[in-house]
Amino acid sequence: LAEAIGVRMRAARADAQMTIRELAREAQVDKDTIDRIERAVFRNPGVGTIADIARALGVSAAWLAYGVGDKR
Repeated sequence: LAEAIGVRMRAARADAQMTIRELAREAQVDKDTIDRIERAVFRNPGVGTIADIARALGVSAAWLAYGVGDKR
């Protein structure tokens, strides 16, 4: 599950043409946290963190966290 979140996050970030630093700033999440989630090192990001990242990427939190529902 954690690896899948990272894969979806990286893909959405690429679609949005954002760097890790830009995403971190938009989501108000530490850039190291973004990096660790994408690399599946940080395996249990909180619901609030996922929601903040999803909002910044313009994707659904359910899609980002679980791969279910519409991406947007």
